[in-house]
Amino acid sequence: MMEEDILIERYFKGELSEIETKAFEDRLKTDEDFKIKVDFEKELFDSYNEDSWNFSIDENDEVDEIEAFFKGTEAKSFEKTIKEGSDAFKNKKKGKIRPLFFISVAASIALLVGVFRFFNTGSPNSNYGDLYNEYVSQTSLPTFVNRGDNDTEVNLIEAEKSFKNKDYKKALVIFGKSLLQDKNNNSAVYMYKAISHIELKDYISAEKILDSLINSDLIDAQKGYWFKSLSLVKQNKLTEAKEVLHLIIDKAYYNKEKAQELLEQLN
Repeated sequence: MMEEDILIERYFKGELSEIETKAFEDRLKTDEDFKIKVDFEKELFDSYNEDSWNFSIDENDEVDEIEAFFKGTEAKSFEKTIKEGSDAFKNKKKGKIRPLFFISVAASIALLVGVFRFFNTGSPNSNYGDLYNEYVSQTSLPTFVNRGDNDTEVNLIEAEKSFKNKDYKKALVIFGKSLLQDKNNNSAVYMYKAISHIELKDYISAEKILDSLINSDLIDAQKGYWFKSLSLVKQNKLTEAKEVLHLIIDKAYYNKEKAQELLEQLN
């Protein structure tokens, strides 16, 4: 059986046969979990194009840290251990190979991978993720509870529950449907949706949502700048974050005092 992710992608690209397409659409009608997954994948599929997958590395201190590590003595020691293991394997004649030796080589390789991941995700000493968590937790979001009992409000209440339970993918699907039905929806929907994307580390989608809020005529449009600054802090994009924070302060936008406080911690 075809893997679900491949099946969904081929469906979006129109690559399924007529029989496969009918089976796919019949399943959508009966399998709610599958439908939620397809809706979420469709949102991502529609949001991204080939340009979205071009990544660049910001010039910051982390690049210097990585370079310094791989030029240092520890990295050279790992390299020597791996080379010795490779040479021993090539020169080994018939007979038993020492398992513990190769386990140590494998451990060295695993440690190198771990080091790479450590630097690639940012040093824990940077505390930028902690700063994001601190300030986003201090920012109150409106609640949809007790606003009404029509279908739209009930769905938004369900999305809010999913968000609070950290089921961000499910929340995104419901909030996404709400925005599709009404582009001039409550600004809270934009904020919940943007934070959900940030929590899932989908920063490109978060930025698109926040830009839509900022460029809207909604009364809380300026709040988009605050959440945009927090997203940039979490990504360690400090230069851009500071620019947004300065804008909030200069224009006396939402959370001006908090923006000043955060800016001082980044300097």
